Amino acid sequence: MQKMLFSFLCIFCFVIGSSFTVHAFSPKHLPISQTSDRWKIEIKQPDKKTGLVTAKKDVFDTYGFEVQDIGKDAYHVTVEVFRNEPDSQTKYELFTSKKDHVLSKEVAFNHANFPISVQSDELEVIITWQEKPSRLLKDGQKDCESERKYKQTFTFKH
Repeated sequence: MQKMLFSFLCIFCFVIGSSFTVHAFSPKHLPISQTSDRWKIEIKQPDKKTGLVTAKKDVFDTYGFEVQDIGKDAYHVTVEVFRNEPDSQTKYELFTSKKDHVLSKEVAFNHANFPISVQSDELEVIITWQEKPSRLLKDGQKDCESERKYKQTFTFKH
């Protein structure tokens, strides 16, 4: 009877314990990418150069990041990257980069190394851009707001 009770208890603990899993954003194979008709986003191995942040076990991992414009030239490109946090609807910014120059097929945006919490299981990339350059005003200033703005969102999940 004791063996049967012990066996039942072990199986019960195993079943209950195995249901509590943590899913961190940690792709098994890098690089991973997503592509639209306009953009290619790639998450890859981080640069290992001296002075750059390195992964800290059980705290955060590090990744490299690249955005390529595979459509027409884009102007005033903004790339924002966010991560989620367990039990929260709020997303946390990892970095934002604004490029006033033209992003084209020949010019890619790179972020050599960025950390992401091991608690996170989702990465969101938001890209906004304009398809035409800014108008030059009479006083020599640029009118960046006169052209239509576009947005695409990419989500990488564990």
